[in-house]
Amino acid sequence: MHRARMRRRAALRLLLGLVALTALFLFLRSDLFAVRQVTVSGTEVLSADEVRHLAGLDRPLLIWQVWPRLVERRLAGHPRVQSARVTLGWPGRVLLKVTERRPVAYLSLSSGFAEVDAEGRVLGVGRWLRGAGEPVVTGLDLDDVRAGMRLRDPASLRAVAVAAALGPSGRARVAEIHLAAGGEVVLYTLEGLPVFLGVEERWEEKVQALEGILASLSRPALAHYVDLRSLRRPVVRMKEPEQARVPAPPPPLEGLP
Repeated sequence: MHRARMRRRAALRLLLGLVALTALFLFLRSDLFAVRQVTVSGTEVLSADEVRHLAGLDRPLLIWQVWPRLVERRLAGHPRVQSARVTLGWPGRVLLKVTERRPVAYLSLSSGFAEVDAEGRVLGVGRWLRGAGEPVVTGLDLDDVRAGMRLRDPASLRAVAVAAALGPSGRARVAEIHLAAGGEVVLYTLEGLPVFLGVEERWEEKVQALEGILASLSRPALAHYVDLRSLRRPVVRMKEPEQARVPAPPPPLEGLP
């Protein structure tokens, strides 16, 4: 009799345990824990829907099914995402704060353009320029450029370093960064003024010198070219009177007067 009573109690405890687990399971899967709102902030290029899709949050989920670290790793795998932070809130709120990589230049390719950041990472490749404010890099011979890859060739990295040294305001004034023979770097302003930077990697100093020169020119349109290949001997060549009336082509790199 005593053993039978013990077996009945054990069976009752097991049944109550199963009922409790079932109730807990149903409770956790109830609409009370459903993700109701996914808010995206910090993006300019990526849309909110793209970010939700990348994060895997564009489908019905429960709040405890969202693992912040996993979602952050998913987002960081996109070429345009520098970092991401995921915050969970109640009731059923998820906040995705994304920091995008900033482009500094476009590489001119045979099939279009590649957008790159200051680290030489390719953010995207397309047939058209995505926006304004960044110069176009010409004179490169690149193949198989893909979004997400890091540039390795010295010529491309040299151009990216120059674009980064220009800063946002400087890039807004430069239309083209041209890599000429021998690795010479030549800038062309929006007005078409050639600026010869040479091959030395003192880009920040040369950019500062260029800013001072451009600020000192009362009529920049009368300048023929600026030569900053030597910081000790910067040269500003003004146009002759007849050249001021008719735009002249830029001088060759060799034999500048």
